[in-house]
Amino acid sequence: FTLPVMVISMILPRIPKINVFMEQKILPGLELEAFLLWALTTVVQFWFGWRFYVNAANAIRHGAANMDVLVSLGTTSAYVYSLISLVLGMVKAYHGEEGAEEMELANKDAHFFETSA
Repeated sequence: FTLPVMVISMILPRIPKINVFMEQKILPGLELEAFLLWALTTVVQFWFGWRFYVNAANAIRHGAANMDVLVSLGTTSAYVYSLISLVLGMVKAYHGEEGAEEMELANKDAHFFETSA
């Protein structure tokens, strides 16, 4: 799941015909690329990353902080920031609020799902 996330976010945008396809809107304010990145990253974050969450919780319960805590905090921060950015862009575009187009352009690359994966 992580390799497709890297390919979608780093390689495909450099191929013009594929980039046009990936920029298609599937919902107001939501491009296909962002949706695919969110879907694939969610699996990595919570399915494959579950052991980090469990080990981090155990470490914190014992009054210690280890690499599991660091990994959990870092990846969760990137995931939550990206998700909030995506949802805010969709809400503004859906409601047609003033400045929605500018926010959509600003949010186009404001998600960091590949960092979370």
